[in-house]
Order: sequence, then C-alpha cells, then structure tokens
Amino acid sequence: MTWRPALRGRVLAASVAGAAAAFGQAPYDLPLALFAGLVAVFWLYRSEAGGGWRAGFLGWAFGFGYFLHALQWIISPFLVDVERHGWMAPFALVFLAAGMALFWGLAFGAARWLAGRRAGALVVTWAAVELLRAYIFTGFPWASPAQALVGVMAGQGLAWVGPYVLNLWLFAIAGLL
Repeated sequence: MTWRPALRGRVLAASVAGAAAAFGQAPYDLPLALFAGLVAVFWLYRSEAGGGWRAGFLGWAFGFGYFLHALQWIISPFLVDVERHGWMAPFALVFLAAGMALFWGLAFGAARWLAGRRAGALVVTWAAVELLRAYIFTGFPWASPAQALVGVMAGQGLAWVGPYVLNLWLFAIAGLL
C-alpha cells in the first residue's frame, strides 16, 4: 500500500469523522454528530478507488478516531493512583481503540471485497461486525453507534429491536445519503 498524499488525507479525514461521530455518545449526546460522521465515512468509502486493504484501512482509521474519543473514560481508573498506574493510561486507551477499530476495518475491507463500492454491502458487513464485536468481547456494550440514540425518540427502537438492528438501520440511512 503506497502512502500518497490523497490516501493520507482520506485517512486523516476518516479519523476526524470518527472522532466527531463520537460526540453522539454520552456525555455529549449529540446524535446528529454521529449521523454526520457516518454519512462522511460512507462518502469516503464510496469515493475511495482502492481495493479491500485500502478500504479496510479507511474503516480502521474511522473506528480508531471514534473509539479513541468515545472510550476516553477508560483511563479514569488509572488516574486514581497516578504515580503508580498513570503511565498505563495512554497505552490502555490507544490499544483498546486500535483493537476495536480492527473490527470496523474488517467490515470495510470485507464489503469492498464482496461488492466493490456499493454502500449496501458496507451496511450489512458493518452491522454484522458490530454483532461479532459484542460476542467476542462478551457483550462489551460501550460505544455502539446505536447508543447515541438513547436520548431521542429513535432510541425507543432499542427496546423493540435491540441495538444491532438499530445499528443496521443507522448504517442504512447513512449509506443512502
């Protein structure tokens, strides 16, 4: 994979879009920010001309920015005794965000491999990978995109269909736009 300036710009844009999308999560509770980030990454995905590895890296960058921002609270326990445990906080946050982002990178890469630039494939693979992420990490519930809808009317769908169907719905609407 060559690092052309255009690819670097797309990766940076995906990371920023991911970090902006995390404003949909608590404590900010701005679901429109999440939705704008999703629309932006679908646009980046569709405009990326590369193959599966480049699409996967784009998805990983979006996920890394998203999880880095959305899971920043994870460092709080390390700050109780800063002298003893504080040095671990950045590693915990960065490695957790990078690991969670691997799932989204897998979704983007698989979607490109399965169906080219079609957004419908990304909708399905992304929702499936979110379900897989929950099962692999024994239900790690934090930072699921559907959680951003808890405080709005659409969040009632969580009670009716659950977060994974709501994720599918969110990704489908963002992909259509």
